[in-house]
Amino acid sequence: TPNSSKINSHVPGQIDDTVQSSLDSMDFIPSIECANSLTSEPDLQSRIAIISPILTACYTSQGGSALVAVEGLTKLLNETNFFAQDVADANNVLEASSRLTLIDLAVQVVCDVATTTSRETYFRSCVDFVSDAVRYANGRLN
Repeated sequence: TPNSSKINSHVPGQIDDTVQSSLDSMDFIPSIECANSLTSEPDLQSRIAIISPILTACYTSQGGSALVAVEGLTKLLNETNFFAQDVADANNVLEASSRLTLIDLAVQVVCDVATTTSRETYFRSCVDFVSDAVRYANGRLN
């Protein structure tokens, strides 16, 4: 019918406006960056896609998902170069206190796991990850 096409053509504009206003209202959330300024945006987006489910699992209180996620982050840190772009060399340094990298975010999430769960079995894995991350980043974390 003619009226249904008007309704359907108007809805996408409303959705776009709603999404944009929601995004605008969340502009206080810092964007994730790489310490190495030469890192490409597609590489960063791929890394975000990889780590997002792991970080989300850290907030799962059922079963042992949070512990498995923390142990996975430790393995990712110690056995791969996943976080290498988050640690700057002397030539490409963005000030550590003014940026948020994936390693910074991972440390914050793991600290949340350690402080919000009352499970002693999680604490050691959390401490291990944070100490390894601080050492890996040479203390330059946000």
